[in-house]
Amino acid sequence: MSGTSNSGGKNRGRHYRWEIVGRMLAAIAGGYLLAAMTAALLAIAIPAISPLTRAEGVLIATLLSFLFYALFAMWVFSMRSAGRMWTCLMLLAALLAGLLAVFSDTL
Repeated sequence: MSGTSNSGGKNRGRHYRWEIVGRMLAAIAGGYLLAAMTAALLAIAIPAISPLTRAEGVLIATLLSFLFYALFAMWVFSMRSAGRMWTCLMLLAALLAGLLAVFSDTL
């Protein structure tokens, strides 16, 4: 009996480890992708809606990207379901890509 429960524990342990690896990948690569896309969008938006120059807008957007990267990484680990996390990550990336495609022509 202990052998049966032990193998079930090993499978659960492996599943948990792979879930953590997936979340780490999402936090590192996905967080970088989302932070970069958010910074690019802000670099376009800040000079358009404020009296700041384009260089100041890029500087502010770049500094804010570090905050967004940390927030995205924390968000990835706060989601209960890994499937929902990946879905939200992809939808958010698609939304940011669409906004960038629309607003990048304003330069």
